[in-house]
Amino acid sequence: MGGVRDWRHAQERLVRYLIGQRGLRSPEVIEAFRTVPRHYFLPDSAGDVAYEDRSVPTLMHDREVLSVAEQPAVVALVAERLALRPGMRVLEVGAGTGFAAAVYATLVGPGSVVCLDVVPGACDAARENLRRAGRASVRVVWADGTFGYMEDAPYDRVVLAAATVDLSLSWVRQLRPEGRLVVPLVLAGADCLLTFRRRADSEVLEGIAVDPVRFVPLRGSFARPPLRRTLDGGWQVQAQHAADFDPAQLLPLLNEPTRRPLGGTAPFEDAWCLPLAVAGMHPRWRVAVLEGTGPAGAATWGVAVRDPVDGGAAVLTGEAVGSAGERRFGLQGAPQLVGPLAATFDVWRRASAPAAVRVTATPRVAGAASCDDGSGLAYRFDIAWHPPAG
Repeated sequence: MGGVRDWRHAQERLVRYLIGQRGLRSPEVIEAFRTVPRHYFLPDSAGDVAYEDRSVPTLMHDREVLSVAEQPAVVALVAERLALRPGMRVLEVGAGTGFAAAVYATLVGPGSVVCLDVVPGACDAARENLRRAGRASVRVVWADGTFGYMEDAPYDRVVLAAATVDLSLSWVRQLRPEGRLVVPLVLAGADCLLTFRRRADSEVLEGIAVDPVRFVPLRGSFARPPLRRTLDGGWQVQAQHAADFDPAQLLPLLNEPTRRPLGGTAPFEDAWCLPLAVAGMHPRWRVAVLEGTGPAGAATWGVAVRDPVDGGAAVLTGEAVGSAGERRFGLQGAPQLVGPLAATFDVWRRASAPAAVRVTATPRVAGAASCDDGSGLAYRFDIAWHPPAG
């Protein structure tokens, strides 16, 4: 940076952008962003890169991103969802550059923040960045975050900085009753940020909020096989369980040049919650997110569904219309799925209401037939979608 005055100006410009364009509202989080100098966490970056609202890869291996400087808007969103207060104890799984931990440490004050990372280089860099920024009180531990960190438990808040498809029981058991767990989760194929509250009397988690985000995948022993599969024709499918969808079943539907058109258009910025709405209305179905190139060559986004009981699959895809971010959707698939999926889409299009999504996470009981779906996941996620009337 070109000097104290230069970075202070860039920092204030970023804060005003987060308030005006990204909806940052918490006075405490706003003040924390004005207090923590982000360029200390990107010492090798040039110019004002540190104060742009974007993530920056900081550690690579064989073209794989191992660590990133977190996007400021995402750090702000997570900090607001955590609802941190002075004196709280926080566990972060995934240290990144240490910037998020520095924001959390500013918010909890006399409390404590512990960061875990399975990548030694990320730990070393985060420690140095935090020291440089005057937040050396943050404890950075080289450890597999799967198991949490019992030494400082219980925590008032647990937060993940990497995406997963499941929840480790260690995170929940080290969280105080009524404490919050904020986790990037692939749910019904969609990349989401889930904010949970732990019930006072159990390990069940009640969803508080769902937001659209995308994080790098979780590493360590709790990492799962890739959820995103590439199909012929440039299509990609992302599901909570990668084996849920057979390419041989999906490709004929995706390559079909004609689809049943669905009435009206929908804003693409709301489309992220469509898979959750479908899963909430049809809990028996398997649901995935599609991305690719449609028959006409246009960039396409959509939802695939499969009924594991009665069989059959269907795809609902949308292509961009004009330059206003609107999408026009069409539908193709098994007759017994097409009708219900079209009806769900119609309700969603008229009242997408992302806030109407509620998720409950319940630990599975080993060997219980009612809980075991063959996925091997520790938690079952029940999605409810109750759009507002009218």
